[in-house]
Amino acid sequence: MTQHFEIISDRKSLRAGYLHKVLAGIFSMFIPLTFQAQTYSAFAHVPQEQARMTHVFDPICKQASFICEKHLICLSNDGHAIAYPLFSTADSVTFDLDCVKYTPHCNVANLVKKGKKNYLYTSEWNNQRRFFVEDIAYDKKQDKWTSRLIQTISMDIPDSIAGAGFTDWIVDAKNNKLYAHTYLEGIEGNDRVATGVILLVFNLPSRQEKQVVLHSADILRRAAYPMFYVTQDKEIHNGKMYIMAGLRTSKKKNWDFSRKMFVINLKNLEVEKIYDFAFYFDEPEGIDFYKGKTYITFRRGTYILK
Repeated sequence: MTQHFEIISDRKSLRAGYLHKVLAGIFSMFIPLTFQAQTYSAFAHVPQEQARMTHVFDPICKQASFICEKHLICLSNDGHAIAYPLFSTADSVTFDLDCVKYTPHCNVANLVKKGKKNYLYTSEWNNQRRFFVEDIAYDKKQDKWTSRLIQTISMDIPDSIAGAGFTDWIVDAKNNKLYAHTYLEGIEGNDRVATGVILLVFNLPSRQEKQVVLHSADILRRAAYPMFYVTQDKEIHNGKMYIMAGLRTSKKKNWDFSRKMFVINLKNLEVEKIYDFAFYFDEPEGIDFYKGKTYITFRRGTYILK
């Protein structure tokens, strides 16, 4: 059963099919993007289950998190990081990502290991919608972390094709692919509203290139979905993309702040399962996979998914 609006796999068809929307896209770029009131009712037919989790400990995590060198590293929305030892009672250590100078939101953090090297991919999310790649290292003797920016990825694609507003990037290092998560937009009166989510698929650029700009011709596949509302960290594992979504409980009655995790099968780009975090009243900020376990991190609290 198909849970997305459309998939366009052919690059030529993609460019031709959206050519007539370019002028409208240019016009809409000058109107601020707002979020449309949404619920998850569009996914009522997708199998859902209440998440069952085991508590690990209580770090402070404002944005995405990832596991590196036996530490859970929690990012803030300005490029600052806190490294918490996962298997000891040692104190946490703070450090800055090299991209801190760009004040990145750090909505997504994906770690790619290559031999002894650790490469961290971090989404800027706002501003110029960039993806920062850093060489991150840990000196165990000095208990010190360092990070060096080695690559910046961005895209120059019309909003009518690539979506608009906040952008996250997700790495599939195993299959050498890169995904962009943006928002499908519409016009209501004088407002631009987010009406859905777009996933774009690219080849993962070589880390040898310091500056990478992706264009329409680089798109391999494109999928659009009903609104996930506000999404958080995202991770790819064993052929599936895991998308954290939702915010803390709010008094805004017209919004659905439900906390969930969407699982997308990357073979057909369909949502195949949803985990419900209804009993956890804080934002689900981070997700990572480590030694066969799924670590879910909320603003205050890390858990292992059963």
